[in-house]
Amino acid sequence: NKTTGDIGIALAEGTSNFLSAAKLTSASGGALVTGQDAAFTVNGGASLTSRTNTIGKESHGIEGLTLTALSTGSATVNVSNDTAPLKQAMTDFIDQYNKVQSLISVQTASSTDAKGVVTAGLLASDPQVAESARKLRSLAGSDVSELGSTLKRLESLGYKTDGYSNTISLANPGALENALTNSISDIQALFSDSAQGIASRIGNYLESLVGADGSMLRHRDAVSSQSAKIDEQLGKMERTVLAGQQTMFESFRRMEQTLAQINRQAAFFNQRFGVA
Repeated sequence: NKTTGDIGIALAEGTSNFLSAAKLTSASGGALVTGQDAAFTVNGGASLTSRTNTIGKESHGIEGLTLTALSTGSATVNVSNDTAPLKQAMTDFIDQYNKVQSLISVQTASSTDAKGVVTAGLLASDPQVAESARKLRSLAGSDVSELGSTLKRLESLGYKTDGYSNTISLANPGALENALTNSISDIQALFSDSAQGIASRIGNYLESLVGADGSMLRHRDAVSSQSAKIDEQLGKMERTVLAGQQTMFESFRRMEQTLAQINRQAAFFNQRFGVA
């Protein structure tokens, strides 16, 4: 039978008299007892309840904590943040950032050997690539003052930037550990705030560079088009040079023929007229 807020089960006695033996009938003193929600408090706060003995976030509001109550009484549970995944994510972010900056540095660098021969990187004369390295460094190292927290830049976490290579390194591990322990929400905002977070800003900038209509892709297409035109011009020049070369060879051949004829004529006159 169902009543408001409670669920009951109707039992009928059979030939075995099991219900009477188990004291489950009113005649034998049995009575239906409705189960109660588990009641508990956290740190002496307001009374909370759970429909089951397995108490999760939906009951106590603590992210990642699930307890099973086996008996009445009190229990001490120490809860702390698992900072390892966040720390690894930050390390991966810095590593990938440094790889991009290192690649740009290699491709835009120039070197001079002992003989004074200069070797320029493939993109050494490309100002847009050099500007992208500067912009990335600015986005990674500048303040995020709009967040209103004590962590406003990577330096607050113990990181520093290298002005020569544009790379980032961890200079003060203690500052990072302190922030992970005491300011984890500020770290998350510093990196992932949708408007001002470091990772968000860099992600938006990279999208403007290499997204579907990114400026770097347009620049690549323009360079490719320019390269194709240069190849076409070189081809025309090679054909012109080859044609000129053939003309010069033909002129030289005729000149040799003429010179040989002149020599033969000279020999004839010498022999005919006795010219010494």
